[in-house]
Formats: sequence, C-alpha cells, structure tokens
Amino acid sequence: MNFLQRLFKTSVPYPSTPYWDAYRQYFTHTTPPRTAIRSLRFVVLDTETTGLDPTQAHLLSIGAVAVRDQKIMIADRFEAFLPQSAATPKNDSIKVHGILPKHAQGTTHTTDYLLSLLDFLRDSILVGHHIAFDYAILNKAFQQQLGGQLMNTTLDTVQLAKRLAAAPLGHTNHAPAHFSLDALCRQYKIPIQGRHTALGDALLTAILFLKLIGRLEQRGIKTYKDLFSR
Repeated sequence: MNFLQRLFKTSVPYPSTPYWDAYRQYFTHTTPPRTAIRSLRFVVLDTETTGLDPTQAHLLSIGAVAVRDQKIMIADRFEAFLPQSAATPKNDSIKVHGILPKHAQGTTHTTDYLLSLLDFLRDSILVGHHIAFDYAILNKAFQQQLGGQLMNTTLDTVQLAKRLAAAPLGHTNHAPAHFSLDALCRQYKIPIQGRHTALGDALLTAILFLKLIGRLEQRGIKTYKDLFSR
C-alpha cells in the first residue's frame, strides 16, 4: 500500500449508516482471479485541489468516468465542484485548474456530493495518474465528512506505463518526466485537450488507460490476476 494511502487509512470501524452499510456490501465477495479484465468495471478519476500536500489540501472538484470492455462509458460519469467557502484555492492552483470560489457556489453540501460519489464508485477498481494522491485526498474528505474511507482496489497508470517500459529484468531507466500524463499522451498519440479540469483529466487518463491495457493484453495480461501480478 502506498504511503499516501496508508496515511489516511483508518482503523476506526465504519459508522453503521445506510450508505456505508450499502457500500460495504459490495466488498463481501472477492473478485475471482481468472475474471477477464474486459468484464471488470473501472472508474478513472481525477481530483483538483488547493495544493499538493494531502494533509493540507482541500478538494475543489472531482471528475470520474467508468470504463468497461475497453470502452469509455461516457454516459456513466461523475463530476462535482465542491463548496469552497472554507477552502479558497491559492493563486497558484487557480492558474493551473482555473477554479474560483464562484464555480463552487450552490446549495449542494459536500456530504451530498460524497454520498453520490460513493454510490457511483461502488466496488469498481479506481484508476488514476498518481492515484495515491487522489485516493488520499478523497479518503481525507470521506473521513472528515462521513466518518469512513474507501475500500476500492486502485491502479496507477504511471505504474502500468512503467510495467510496459520495463526491461526483461523488470527495471526501467526512464526519468520520472517520461511518465507524466502529458508525456505519455504524446507517446501514445493522444490529443491533449481539457487538461487541468478534473473531468477533462479523468477522460484523458481513461484514454491512456485503454491504450495501456490494450498493450498489456497483447503481452498476455488478460485476467484480474494477471493485471495485479508483479
């Protein structure tokens, strides 16, 4: 488990509430190892925040889209701009994602967005570019607002790309910049559009994810067990 995931992993029991009870029901079974990758539901997500330190940053927005059978299910998506009265983004972060407090004004409370997200995620495998950060910042919000944390399995597109780039002995000599989202999109000939919005980055990452999974399938990686074997 990544350090950021451990940082926000709680040992406190989940509160007995209808939404957490319903969520936990999805995890009463384990995925059979031979389950085909194409039959799994993935949710590719991205978050925009007030900073890069999950212990200090606040959520600004969340974007997520479902992937199944090597297809992006564009109608099966989630997007939310969270209320920001208590977490105004710093000027530097505004320059990156363009989110101002006025974009997140409304009557919907943060807990309502998180409840909707919990229902959307279900037991899907969560995918992201540097997913540990998104997972940590989401767990921080879930813990603060709803008293529990996510249980979903995660996949990092950075690690999938490194897996494809690795030499026979499992090592890669590429610099970290080689695995940035922009660099990988250029490598896999993916047009870079909609960057630095949560949903835009989630869609871009979903396209990259399909490219990576396609390459892995060509190497014989076709089942749940194959995907999570190292």
